Amino acid sequence: SGPSDATQILVSDILPAGLTFVSATPSSSYNQVTGIWTVGTLANGATETFQITAKVDTPGSKTNTAQVVAVDQPDPDSTPNNNAAGEDDQDSATINQAVSEIIVTPNSGLVTSEAGGMASFDVVLKSPPTEDVAIALSSTDTTEGTVSVSSLTFTPQDWNTPQTVKVTGVDDDMDDGDVDYNILALAASADLSYHNLQVNVSVTNTDDDTTGLNVTPTSGLTTSEAGGTANFSVRLNAEPTINITIDLSSSDTTEGTVSPASLTFTAANWNDAQTVTVTGVEDSIVDGNVAYTIVPVLGTIGVPEFDQLCDPQVPNICRLEPTVSVVNLDNDSTVTLTKRDFLNTSGGVTTATVSITATANGSESGPVDGAFTVTQTAVSSLDT
Repeated sequence: SGPSDATQILVSDILPAGLTFVSATPSSSYNQVTGIWTVGTLANGATETFQITAKVDTPGSKTNTAQVVAVDQPDPDSTPNNNAAGEDDQDSATINQAVSEIIVTPNSGLVTSEAGGMASFDVVLKSPPTEDVAIALSSTDTTEGTVSVSSLTFTPQDWNTPQTVKVTGVDDDMDDGDVDYNILALAASADLSYHNLQVNVSVTNTDDDTTGLNVTPTSGLTTSEAGGTANFSVRLNAEPTINITIDLSSSDTTEGTVSPASLTFTAANWNDAQTVTVTGVEDSIVDGNVAYTIVPVLGTIGVPEFDQLCDPQVPNICRLEPTVSVVNLDNDSTVTLTKRDFLNTSGGVTTATVSITATANGSESGPVDGAFTVTQTAVSSLDT
């Protein structure tokens, strides 16, 4: 104080490391870049108050110093901008800030499953906040996992009481393997040391789908050479990422054919059973009952989940399992001709009788239709 007003007053207040400027009151007279507060003119005996609000970024002790760096009038007991702590134109304030942190236990290694398997973690604060702290919770992939609550609130009174969050795996129909995702915990509070703090909790959702074909039945089917048919059904075990074509072929088209020749499965119909008909083929050969198979072949190449089922030793074709076993029943007969000779002598005349019997598959079938030739060879002077 003195007999005159002070003019052109400038005060320096540069925030120390670990503090981030938030606001100043009055805001118009402070330059947060240079740290200069322009006071201007101060009447004799008057007081001017200036307040800075800052965010504490790191824990520990921090000292903030303000000093007069310029004034038009001389001061008999201090020199502006000389950084002398004992002079009355400079003062300091020290703050001690505890660590502000969201503690999650555990924060990694959590596992959920597509079968609805769950995992959980506990949340507390590391130090008491000055205001309530609301922590928003969200999953980075809700198609793989969801959280039981959307937010938690900690107060200055219960900041160290653990709150439990449950995470539940979400099912899908795709063979997408085990998928990693995160649960995000983001804090909002008037306590700036906690505001915008974030923690990520890593989780893995295990897959329960397997790429492949579901074929029913795969054996015991019979067709016949009379055109008899048999049916089986095909669907996929998992939802495909693109349309999948399955080509069908018979291992022996002289015994049986398959219809349709191909099936198409999409994300909409992958689980719908499609019917396949196998028809026996006629021949004129006595070949007995013949076994053959219907072979499914992948018609859509370049689908990773299906390509893994292919045999790398067989290029350019991908045979799938299971195959379907079929037996075609034969309807042709084996005919055996048996000749019997009888000689009858009466009145000096010898008569030769030839009897021929037809046997089909071991059973006599009576008279034989058709033409055949009998050749007789003389074996004595009595033969004629």
